[in-house]
Amino acid sequence: MVLICFFISVSVLQGKTDETGTGSVLSTNSSSFYDTPSGKRGWWWYETEKNIKSEKKEKDDEVKREKAEKQLQEKQKEFKEEVKPLTEYTYEELLYMEPKKFRELFNYYLERAIAQPTEENLFYYFNLVDVARKKAALFSYMYDYTMQKYAQYLPTTVYPVSVPGIEARIERQKDEILKYVLGKKNDYGLIVFIQPGCPYCEAQIRILDRASIDGINIKYVDITRYPESISKFGIEVTPTIIIVHRNGQYLTIGSGVQALDTIYFAIYRALRIFEGEDPARATIYEFQRLTPLDPYEPPPLWRKKGKIK
Repeated sequence: MVLICFFISVSVLQGKTDETGTGSVLSTNSSSFYDTPSGKRGWWWYETEKNIKSEKKEKDDEVKREKAEKQLQEKQKEFKEEVKPLTEYTYEELLYMEPKKFRELFNYYLERAIAQPTEENLFYYFNLVDVARKKAALFSYMYDYTMQKYAQYLPTTVYPVSVPGIEARIERQKDEILKYVLGKKNDYGLIVFIQPGCPYCEAQIRILDRASIDGINIKYVDITRYPESISKFGIEVTPTIIIVHRNGQYLTIGSGVQALDTIYFAIYRALRIFEGEDPARATIYEFQRLTPLDPYEPPPLWRKKGKIK
C-alpha cells in the first residue's frame, strides 16, 4: 500500500493524468516561474517571484550607478583637460572668476593635493585658499561700503539694534498700541473661555483685571455650563481669548495664559484687520509704514517705478 501511494505521488509530480484523461495536474512541459532551463530556480531552491524581481531591480540599479559614475568620470576628465597649470592664471583672473568655475578649480587642486601631498601641490592649494579668502573679503568690504552709502534703506533705521534705540522703539510701540486699543474700546469686547479648577484661567483673570480697569469690555464664559461654545468657537484649551467687533467679526487672539502687553498687541492687530488693513501690514506699526520693514515698500532700485497699493 505504501509503495502504491508512493508511485501515485511520483506520477502526479511527473505530470501524468488520471485514467480518464481528465485529471488536472502539473505538466513538465509547461513553462512557469518554477521551471527554468537549468531547473535550478524556483520554490525548491528557496526562491520566490518577489526575490527574482528584487534581484533584477538590483542589477538594473547597478547598471544605472555604473552609467552615472562613467558620465561623472568623463565630465571630470573634460574639466581636467580645460584646467591650465595654476601659474598660467593671473591673480585678477582668479579674483573675479565666476564662482562655479573657481569652485571647480579649487576642488581640483584640493583633490590633487590630497591624492599626492607633495610640497608643490600643497603650495598651489594654499595659494588658492588665499585667493578664496580675498574673494570673500572683497565681497564683505564692498557689502559694508554699499550698506553704509544706502543706510537710509536699512531696517535698522526704524528697527534699531543699539540699546538706546531699542528702548526708544519699544516705548514708541507701546504708545501706539495703547492709543489705538484704548481709543477704540467701545468698538469691541473680549470673550474669555474658562472652566472651574483651571489654575491658568485664574492667572489669566488676574491679568485681565488690569484691562478691565483700562475700560476694556470683558465677558467670561464657563465652557462646562455652555458646552456648545466649544464647537462653535473651536475651543481646545482654557483659557482662550476671543475678540468680537461690533460689526460681528471675531478672532482668537490668545490660547493659554497671555501677558497683558501680548493681549494688547493682539487686539491692536485684530482691530486693524477688522477695519480693512492687509494682514501682511497688520503686524507692523503705523510709524513703520513705507519703511524697509513694510513688505509693500519696494527697494530703491524699483522705488521710482511706483509703489504697491
